[in-house]
Amino acid sequence: MNITYQSLYLTRQDGFTPMHWAGYYGHVALIDMLFKYDANPLSKTGDEQATPLHYAAERGLVAAVLRLLLRQTDVNVMDKVRQELGM
Repeated sequence: MNITYQSLYLTRQDGFTPMHWAGYYGHVALIDMLFKYDANPLSKTGDEQATPLHYAAERGLVAAVLRLLLRQTDVNVMDKVRQELGM
């Protein structure tokens, strides 16, 4: 796979980045690859202000949650409705 620095920070109109997609779908290998290229795990989506960890936790994707936590993702970041992850 050809990864460029710019591709790590591509965002859709709703703010989803490649790291959001990896968290949302629980794709641990993609999370690892994105971390290898210094992708930001704390980026927030536009409307919901949710991080990749919010999506992984909300969907019960334990392996993705653990991988994001192992990479020192901040669990105190709040989303739009001021919800923390409660970990």
